[in-house]
Amino acid sequence: MGSIYKRKGDEHYTISWYESPCRRKSERAGKDYNAAKAVLRQRETAAMLRRKGIIDAKAEAYAAAEARPLGEHAADFDARPEEWSFFGTRGVEWETMAAGGPGRALRLRKTEPAWPATAVWNFPASQRGALTLVLRPRPGAAPAEIVLTDHFSAPCDLEDRLAAVFVAELPFAGNAPDAALPVRLAWDLAEQRCDWWIAGEQARPLARQRYSAGICYLRLRPATGAGEIDTSGFRLEAATFAAAP
Repeated sequence: MGSIYKRKGDEHYTISWYESPCRRKSERAGKDYNAAKAVLRQRETAAMLRRKGIIDAKAEAYAAAEARPLGEHAADFDARPEEWSFFGTRGVEWETMAAGGPGRALRLRKTEPAWPATAVWNFPASQRGALTLVLRPRPGAAPAEIVLTDHFSAPCDLEDRLAAVFVAELPFAGNAPDAALPVRLAWDLAEQRCDWWIAGEQARPLARQRYSAGICYLRLRPATGAGEIDTSGFRLEAATFAAAP
């Protein structure tokens, strides 16, 4: 059962309701009591429909993430540089965006054959979730390799693919030089698959390579062969995560 109340010193009403039996949510709902009551009724109805499976909670979460402007994804990414690690690598560095662009981007190039060029990002573990990435390849760049996994290993780990849950190779051939390329990955471990889209076009689903209780790490790098380099590389300009119920 939901409730409506005012916090001390706040003239706005706060509504509170159960999204699921063990998960209670709350939000501010304005100064008008009747309007707050209507919003509460709407939130409770939606929660009930999700529990009964009439509203697909996973699709709803993915749609909300996809509807966000790319600029918002970039702003979130720029605000959290400390969440990324690339120690023990060569060719990975933060750089300032071009004039007029927001904040920073993460540049990834394979500059030395014997050194990896991998960046690692940790996010909340999720059996069902989605990542939105915006990459900008330089002319002549090798494909990007996207690895999703459930445990941390150093960015310089040369055998991380052996413990990967999903691996995708993103080709840049045919992409306009220096043009932004949005990529979205959405996984469901219960269904043992990960769907992904390149610039809005769905690619072949990725098969789960091993059992996992929840994806929580992204590993990103140029997909070069042994002893090869890629001095062009690409920039990562945005990365956001959304969990699905």
